[in-house]
Amino acid sequence: MLSRIFAIVLVAAALWHCGGERVTQSQITDTGEPVTRPLSKLAAAGHAFVVLATVQQDDAPVSGVVVELSRSVAGRVAEYEWSATTNDEGQARIEITSDSGYYQARALQDGSEIGHWSSIPLNAGYEVRLDLPIGERARITSSEPLETTPADEAAAARTRAFLEAAIARYQRDGREATLAYYDSQESIEGDLVLLVMAQGDHTILALATWSGGVGSNWATHPRTSFGQHIARATEDGYWFKEDRYNILTGRLELGWYLAILHDGLVFTTAHVVLPDELATIAQEYVQEAISYYNREGRDATVAYYNSLPSIDKQFYLFLIDENDLYIAHPIFPHLKGTDIKDVVGSNGYELGKEIAKATEEGHWVQYLWPNPVTYREEPKAAWVIRYDGLIFASGYYNPDDQTERPAWYYQGPEDYTVAYVNKAIARYQRDGRESMITFYNSVGSFEYQWYLFVIDENDLYIVHPIFSELIGTDIKDVVGSNGYELGKEIAKATEEGHWIDYPWPHPLTLQEAPKAAYAIRYDGLIFVSGYYKNPEDMEAHTIAYVERAIEYYKREGRDATATYYNSRESIDGQWFLTLVDENDLMLTYPILPHLIGSDVKAGRSPTGYEFGKEIAKATEKGQWVKFPYPLRYTAEDDFLNIWFIRYDGLIFSSGYLSSE
Repeated sequence: MLSRIFAIVLVAAALWHCGGERVTQSQITDTGEPVTRPLSKLAAAGHAFVVLATVQQDDAPVSGVVVELSRSVAGRVAEYEWSATTNDEGQARIEITSDSGYYQARALQDGSEIGHWSSIPLNAGYEVRLDLPIGERARITSSEPLETTPADEAAAARTRAFLEAAIARYQRDGREATLAYYDSQESIEGDLVLLVMAQGDHTILALATWSGGVGSNWATHPRTSFGQHIARATEDGYWFKEDRYNILTGRLELGWYLAILHDGLVFTTAHVVLPDELATIAQEYVQEAISYYNREGRDATVAYYNSLPSIDKQFYLFLIDENDLYIAHPIFPHLKGTDIKDVVGSNGYELGKEIAKATEEGHWVQYLWPNPVTYREEPKAAWVIRYDGLIFASGYYNPDDQTERPAWYYQGPEDYTVAYVNKAIARYQRDGRESMITFYNSVGSFEYQWYLFVIDENDLYIVHPIFSELIGTDIKDVVGSNGYELGKEIAKATEEGHWIDYPWPHPLTLQEAPKAAYAIRYDGLIFVSGYYKNPEDMEAHTIAYVERAIEYYKREGRDATATYYNSRESIDGQWFLTLVDENDLMLTYPILPHLIGSDVKAGRSPTGYEFGKEIAKATEKGQWVKFPYPLRYTAEDDFLNIWFIRYDGLIFSSGYLSSE
């Protein structure tokens, strides 16, 4: 099941993450920042950035001209508040204390305007290189994040004090004693957990929450996003934002990390990012998407932001075209081609109509929506902005204090399916037919792979949140891809209920998979939900999946194989391919693409088993490796089963989780 893939992803992402406190809305202070604050502080709060503007004419730099920048606000006269003069290379460095958004620029020579540029998307917290060719459109050539510091100064001071105490202990007690202490639970101070790594290859030397990780750099390798930040550690400390595992709440949350370099070691820990900082990150994510659109074009943008690699933790882009139709949504691909204005939240809020009102100035829309990390419906704030006729949108989640796992973590799929259907009937009894229809036609009714469809007294669909085009059609006309008349079987539902097995697209991938559905008739209506079944013979399915990959390789070649098996389409339930080259480097890993290029031998389980070294020993006969893989995100004692085989010098492998 994909729930198991989700669990593996979370564990892999959290191997080195520490804990932290959650922040409630009442704890958020005023975000207004005085201009006198350092640029790094303003950038962290989303109020500052740097523009390196280069003025050119006929491809030659223009020196000695004044470059002025102003916010672009519809209906308002431009106020050119920020300016600088170009040097001999035609470049001017302009520090801006304002928010992300659209700007316009002009170049003045001896007081006369010689160039003007509009609709320039600029991102707070970044250093942007901007080409301003006279007579042509402005071009953003690069965008790099400024080094920033947390807005929560008290939390930042506490984080720094924790690291400084660790370094003082190291100086007093020596390396061996210090590493032993910070590899113990005793060293944890509330939400702060110390991670100590070797400079260079970032091998983990101490981490109290994952003793099995000591000696590895699977999750901290310099090729990973986290590792790239760690490489910038200094003796004074370097701040950066990455996900962290909160040991107090059991959640993955975005954290502010501080990394200090001392005596060839990197000491780091993290505290939670404030919600107002998450708002800035969402705006930055949208601006990056607009920059991608300007650079790569519409087709490439649609393709990329429909792909898994475009998802950055809880942040993903949904893109709406000129006719208010979804053209990109990597989490719910079934929404593509549907009208955003028809989207209604589980509480009846017409969020789609609010999003469709987006202007070039941008605005926030708050609503309930499923979180792709927790698979729970949570309060979300989305930043929506119209650019070149399209609506670019992304947002962040601000969950309540509930930290319990969803019920489907702890129940068998059959039991939970029945419970989900019974819950829908209870809602129908309590709120009535129309309210039930509205809720279960919304994405907010999803609970991971579970959703409801309802058939009326005339055997017509009245609810189907995945394929809305089915509403109003006769269930009896629905035939599976294998010719099975599943609709007629569902229409036979009685008040006792019955099960039907058939192939059907999974809501998270739209790839067809075996499904078991429970249908029961109540008050003349048929209520139906189901779950996607694992193959009866998991080992045989795994071997067959790998064999298909080898056949694909024989037919299409190495490059095409790497491309396909890094795509969403290649994932089959919990099965995906790990392809390893002749140097033991991974060529494919679709659920954690940052691991591509990493050495497979670095693979190590949370209990310390070095399964990667076993995979590297693969032969042409193929073999299995099985080992405990405890997942703190499930109620199960899991085992990871991996089949790997060498073919043409490459290693092809896949696997599955089992409870025994």
